[in-house]
Amino acid sequence: MNIAICDNEEMFVKNISGLLEEYLNENKLQYSIDMYSSGSELIGLKDKIVNYDIVFLDINMTGIDNIKVAEWIRMYSDRVIIISITLMSDYNIQGYKYDVFRCVLKDSMDLKGSIYECMNAVLYKLNYINSDKRIISCDSGSKEVDVSKIIYIESSGHKVTYHIHGKEFGDYVVKSKLDDIENELKEYKYLLRVHQSYIVNMMYVNNISSYRVYLKNGIDLGVPKSRYKEVKKRILEFKENN
Repeated sequence: MNIAICDNEEMFVKNISGLLEEYLNENKLQYSIDMYSSGSELIGLKDKIVNYDIVFLDINMTGIDNIKVAEWIRMYSDRVIIISITLMSDYNIQGYKYDVFRCVLKDSMDLKGSIYECMNAVLYKLNYINSDKRIISCDSGSKEVDVSKIIYIESSGHKVTYHIHGKEFGDYVVKSKLDDIENELKEYKYLLRVHQSYIVNMMYVNNISSYRVYLKNGIDLGVPKSRYKEVKKRILEFKENN
């Protein structure tokens, strides 16, 4: 994650940079933070501004009107997230024309809390956290997969197939072991290993009976006797709570 901070108050820049480093380290994210003391410096970057994911911009700096800087950023990129930093909350109203994402008040009684709340929202927007999206390397190249849309995962030989809801162009096939896939996706509590060869998404389970799991796409999968009691318990608990 690449971040720019643009503010002419050196102490404040160091303070906000330190809080950002603390937050990003806690969330185990790779990052770089660059500091600029004027809007003119940012404008001097020209199209290189698109290399930043986030720009913290002091709306009240002397010199060039930083609302104009926000406008200039938008000329190059709709993707860069702009966070205004200011002493006056009402000054930022114009910024919303340029999709200013958040306003952080310099004189906040809880600046750390403000920065943390802001970054939580940013990471959610950028799909860094609370996201079900994953990149998988399949036979046709790297693909972004919404894990919540996986109906089931099937292992056959040395290949694993992701059967995905609503996908028009076939399923994704990867060279892997189902044990490794299960470990990689263990944070997604709606996924359940029901068989040596199958992981199912419990959101797509219609029913379980007679040692078979019946899925909403019409497929039914066998469940071995040794797993059946536990699998049935997990599915019924999931359905009861979701």
